[in-house]
Amino acid sequence: KVCGLALGLILCYTAGVIWYTTVYLRDTSLSALISALTIGVVPFIIPDIIKLTVAILIDRKLKIIKN
Repeated sequence: KVCGLALGLILCYTAGVIWYTTVYLRDTSLSALISALTIGVVPFIIPDIIKLTVAILIDRKLKIIKN
């Protein structure tokens, strides 16, 4: 489950970076990629890791209650 959640998050980040560089910046250079990562990914890494951790903990608690 952890791998699935992480993979889903990576796919969302990838789609966002591709969209930001091609549609908003209209540039696919390395500097545009760095800009997209800096603006669209880096600020959200820690909050998203916290959300994934909370989701995993809730899942484990629900399994205990279910059994």
